[in-house]
Amino acid sequence: MLNLFTSSIGDSLAEKADEVGTSRIDYQGDAYLRTLLFQGARSAVLTAHRRNDRLSRWIVQSQARVGYSKTLVAVANKHARILWAVLARGERFDPSRPLFRVPVGLLRTGNAGA
Repeated sequence: MLNLFTSSIGDSLAEKADEVGTSRIDYQGDAYLRTLLFQGARSAVLTAHRRNDRLSRWIVQSQARVGYSKTLVAVANKHARILWAVLARGERFDPSRPLFRVPVGLLRTGNAGA
């Protein structure tokens, strides 16, 4: 099932799913799945201001920073990554988990100004 999903969303997202950084949702793969991802993203973006979870706060900040259209693409990409991770791990989605991993070398301890 995971192979079917990764082939449906396009190879660019599947290849970069474990890398830190961004990728795009390209025009390869299943158009219907891409449409569903964008419909879900549109719903999430339009209702994010009413919720206070971590993903919704990120959506509101992203929309203020880059605008509606780019946020829509970013949220669809994030949803695809979440779906891929759930299918790859065989686990249920846990909204309390961090949305991204911060490499240990980037974590700061002590005074921020030092």
